[in-house]
Amino acid sequence: MVLESEVAKLLDLSVIRYSRVWEDHQLLERSLDIRPDDVVLSITRHAHIQVVLSLFSGDNVLNLLLLEPQKIVAIDMSASQNAVLDLKLAAIHMVPHEAFVKLIGIAPATGQERVDIYKHIRSNMSEYAQKYWDHNLATIESSIVKAGRLEKYFDTFHTDYLEKLVPIPVIEAICNAPTLAEQVALVQQHILSNPEVESKFRWYFGEDMLKRQGRDPAQMRFIKDGDISTYIWNKFRSLLTTQLLKDNPYMHVFLLGEYKGSFETAQPYLRPSNYERMRSLLPRLQVVTGSIEEQLSGESSPGSTPLVFSKANLSDIFEYMSAEAADALFLAFANKFRVGGRLAFWNLFVPRCPSDSLRTYFSAHTELAKQVHSHDRLFFYSQFHVEEITKSSP
Repeated sequence: MVLESEVAKLLDLSVIRYSRVWEDHQLLERSLDIRPDDVVLSITRHAHIQVVLSLFSGDNVLNLLLLEPQKIVAIDMSASQNAVLDLKLAAIHMVPHEAFVKLIGIAPATGQERVDIYKHIRSNMSEYAQKYWDHNLATIESSIVKAGRLEKYFDTFHTDYLEKLVPIPVIEAICNAPTLAEQVALVQQHILSNPEVESKFRWYFGEDMLKRQGRDPAQMRFIKDGDISTYIWNKFRSLLTTQLLKDNPYMHVFLLGEYKGSFETAQPYLRPSNYERMRSLLPRLQVVTGSIEEQLSGESSPGSTPLVFSKANLSDIFEYMSAEAADALFLAFANKFRVGGRLAFWNLFVPRCPSDSLRTYFSAHTELAKQVHSHDRLFFYSQFHVEEITKSSP
């Protein structure tokens, strides 16, 4: 079986596209039901086929690692993206939590402090990662978590537009309101009643700006004609008026540019109480640079014993490929995964799931997916899917 990654031919793989995860880890935890004997395939969140990695180079990889599966294989086609994860793994291995969050830019620190921490952990990184970061010290100095293309896009929105229309103290009050009623009152008064906020939001998150600054056009090839800005605005408005944001680290970053809450309400891998346990689990994590197609074809590690995967976080990879390529990949999953294994993935603008012709191999957990998606703490994704392998493909 030879699969070819469509989008790899079109993307610049030297670019860091995401420096944070923008997919709620709770959806994965509630849908994948990870157990001690699971072998998890996790996408980095970059390029065509990844596993849990989730850029920020590994947020959800590390979040899922804390569920203690037997093994996690994290895949990204971009060596630059994996250099970010390599940096984080070296830091977790060698420095205390306080230094770790400073290095990656979550906690305040001077540029020199971050560089000094990097120099301390440098010897524990791969040769490629060492060379990459030696040439990109400015990224470490200024904050890794703000380095991704998408993060810069979001950051420009709230610094150049949102903060000029809604005072920062009001945004902070919205993010920290103790009750939903108080939050909604502030949202109605300062955001929904201000037509200029909606106008700027729709323009900035319309298809043209998304292609020019947010995502690569290659990632949007299969989007059919539609009003993207209306879709995103309606999702944004709904989340602001139906979910309490107080302990929502994703929306704090989107609206404020950073998470100012307690680390114990941040993502699991950032919590001080999880740090030593996460360090002890690092031997269970394998990082692979390559495509998911290669991993499923057994081409990435010739001569090695093939892994039989049981769970996968696939981000929104099917968004970037044709329906025919998606079906070919689904068949590869059915061939490589244990019967009873699960795939979890998101759809953004392009609806993708196994076609009717593949239903002999897959069973959709539709109600479970809808239930967990209803609690999604982000507003981007139109659908969340959970598919169980019911039969191995030939």
